Amino acid sequence: GTTKDRHSAPEAWDQLKLYNSAVLFDVTLLWDSWALGHLIFTMLTGAFPFPSSHTFDCRRDEINWNLLETIVQQPQAVSFVRVFLCVDFEQRLRISDTLSHPWLKAFNARKRPFKKADLPIALAAKFC
Repeated sequence: GTTKDRHSAPEAWDQLKLYNSAVLFDVTLLWDSWALGHLIFTMLTGAFPFPSSHTFDCRRDEINWNLLETIVQQPQAVSFVRVFLCVDFEQRLRISDTLSHPWLKAFNARKRPFKKADLPIALAAKFC
């Protein structure tokens, strides 16, 4: 497993073959959702969601949820990452639906400016 493999969605690992192009398009968008979840996890924690291993398998290896929960300490932020890093792609949140998630709705960026207090503690300490 290379570093690039670690960002791949589980179904991409299996080289999912679907015959209906509309379904294939939808599934590939969900691969992007997986990658976004991986990126957000890494941004919030400073670590990859999976252990490093040459035999990496995202279906077998456990995501380090404890690390995320310990660092972030915001249930809605953890929930936001969980809906992207869902092994079952049919349960994964689509990127187009992200603004409906309670964590992002809480920011309500159009009505009030973004504040340092809106960020998880660890992220605010790094970037603000």
